Amino acid sequence: MTVPTGNRSGRARGGRNRGRLRARVAVAAIGVVLGSAGLIGGVPEGQAQDQRGLPAVGAEIPIGLLALDAPTAIRTAQVNLDFRGGMRVRVLANPANPENSRRLKVIGHRVTAELPDIGDYARQSGGTVTIEQNDVDAKSTLTLTDRSTNAFSLRLSLSFTMTIDQPDDFRRMSGSGAGRIYEPLVLTTKEPQILVGTIYNFPPKGAYLRQLSPVDLVLPDDPDTVLAQIERFPVKASRI
Repeated sequence: MTVPTGNRSGRARGGRNRGRLRARVAVAAIGVVLGSAGLIGGVPEGQAQDQRGLPAVGAEIPIGLLALDAPTAIRTAQVNLDFRGGMRVRVLANPANPENSRRLKVIGHRVTAELPDIGDYARQSGGTVTIEQNDVDAKSTLTLTDRSTNAFSLRLSLSFTMTIDQPDDFRRMSGSGAGRIYEPLVLTTKEPQILVGTIYNFPPKGAYLRQLSPVDLVLPDDPDTVLAQIERFPVKASRI
């Protein structure tokens, strides 16, 4: 039996329409899955900001840090160091000012610098300096200060160890070093380092922060003897 041409054409169009519909449904379903995972269509979950620009509570945000020519005293040597590294902060509610502020819990902080060899082995002859977080607290804050310009006051409170690693210096001072075990000098902040600045985005987009006062570093078991001091720490903070 021969099927009329007109009916065959109608069935073909119906099949194509059903195929297009299935394709649109599949694309829509993929969009829902990706959107719920925070991969498309806006800011990923945990990184959202409210209308004031404050980060969402629970977000964990990485921040790059670059401090060039930071004047630092180590024992009797005076050097300018270039620190590079970063930190990660977790955003918490601030009960003292819930509408306009967030507390920031530093959950990772590390920067390093190369020590210059100034040719005076008695004072300074190369090596590395590593600053690394040694206390997890939530004393840092981000506070909205001007709604018209979306200005924020950022205050970072940082407690850390400073590890001064100079194995070459040890070998020079002790000959071959036979019979002696080398250990880097590990100091800790006597009081937290406080960095402050005005920013217009969080995480910052190349904002400069300043250190409020010099930071003394001491031996953990001898807090009265200052062996190093970070005199200034002009640091550029940037989103990673």
